[in-house]
Amino acid sequence: MSDHSSGPWVGSNTGTVLQATEGSFEERFVCHCHLNSGDRPQDLANMRLIAAAPELLGELTALVNGLTEIEQKRVPGRRLTDWEEERLKYAREVIAKAEGR
Repeated sequence: MSDHSSGPWVGSNTGTVLQATEGSFEERFVCHCHLNSGDRPQDLANMRLIAAAPELLGELTALVNGLTEIEQKRVPGRRLTDWEEERLKYAREVIAKAEGR
């Protein structure tokens, strides 16, 4: 498991990404994205992608867990297609990268 701040993360128009604490007005600084590269729309899109990272990682992990159940034949009558096997392998690599393994 990684040691990143838990989500959700939110981005602001100033480029700051914060960890939002549910039910609280407290926010924790995660990172700042510089919005002065000359392409502000792209900078903001990059910041939104960073802010979505914890949720993306969580959903990818859930998908990998579900496909692993099929891969290990715990789902009767279902096997992974070659495409699904390829995607599962890559998804595991992406998760390992995100977790620093």
